[in-house]
Amino acid sequence: HVIQVLSDMPFITKDNTTVDGTTQPGWSINNLKIVLDGTLWPSPGVVKGLLTIGAVDNCVIQGIVFQNASKSRQDGILITDDGTNGADNNAIYGCFIGTNIAGTAAAGNNRGIRINAFTNSASTNNIVGGPNPGQPNLISGNVLGIELLKNAHDTIIQNNFIGTDITGTVAIPNVAAAILVQGSLT
Repeated sequence: HVIQVLSDMPFITKDNTTVDGTTQPGWSINNLKIVLDGTLWPSPGVVKGLLTIGAVDNCVIQGIVFQNASKSRQDGILITDDGTNGADNNAIYGCFIGTNIAGTAAAGNNRGIRINAFTNSASTNNIVGGPNPGQPNLISGNVLGIELLKNAHDTIIQNNFIGTDITGTVAIPNVAAAILVQGSLT
């Protein structure tokens, strides 16, 4: 199922929200069934994601392909504050971010994943990837793979394929950086 994004998608604004592509019939670890595609998405005026978690906590995104959000200010997934509150304890598992649905070729985003908080309220304890089957993400083919900005504290990035295909044996590099850390992180 390909969802062709034609305009800005609404932010996730409710705590404990799960967006779960693993529930689709026929889904398996290397056979994802839901694609958010930004090929036709016009460049937004401010940074936005194909999917944006906006100042909420305990959300899970899993089993979805995020691709072709490659214009300026477009991200595959954005976790951000709202000017007052951070976004804490959110997780991204088992997604293909910046590749085709097979995980074998680039279909990049400007940034694959961006986590930030520009307020005094930090975005903390967010998780990208996990140790269990189906939890590692494929983050390849983007301009930046993962970008952590000011006040993105205690982010855990674990067990992902970054800059490769789904087998981990063929390079699909992120153009500028695999992981870019900017600002005052602790």
